[in-house]
Amino acid sequence: MAEIYGFSIKNLKTFTGREGEGAQGNIYYNGKKVGWYNNSADGGMADIDFEGDWERRRQMEGFLKEATRKYYERFPLTGEFAELEPNEELFMESLVGFTLDEKEFKKYQKDGYIAMAVFQKRGDPYHEYTTLFKRQSAIDEFQKRTDIESARIYTKDAFIITDELAQLTQGKEQGTTPNMGM
Repeated sequence: MAEIYGFSIKNLKTFTGREGEGAQGNIYYNGKKVGWYNNSADGGMADIDFEGDWERRRQMEGFLKEATRKYYERFPLTGEFAELEPNEELFMESLVGFTLDEKEFKKYQKDGYIAMAVFQKRGDPYHEYTTLFKRQSAIDEFQKRTDIESARIYTKDAFIITDELAQLTQGKEQGTTPNMGM
């Protein structure tokens, strides 16, 4: 299950809204359901609603704020998004993208693929491409490409981000960046 600093999203549904692709699902923190997320893709802000009494909701908002801070300190926004101030809505959008990438990669693992790269080409910030790998040497060659603006390279263990272990490949020299959902 895709997880960023304890947060995950389950029962994820995607749909087309007026302003692009929307998503909604249940928010989990450390394996327990704590709320609901809805991005209607209507040009407005996403809904992040936590369950429980006022104190519990404030506590969860604090955990989400801290996870957002840690995530964007570790994986800063790049390109045209570098000007944005990271917030909880961007974090949840990244979590949704991360979850969708995991779902897609799991399908390919059954066919023997060991890694998947989701990337953008220089000069084309609005389209993402996917490449699959069956050998480490192919991953190494991909990371040498100079036409890549940003890339996320996933392996079977890449879908949990914690303080203890960086599990998402990143490197400026390889041109990789983990901007999930961007």
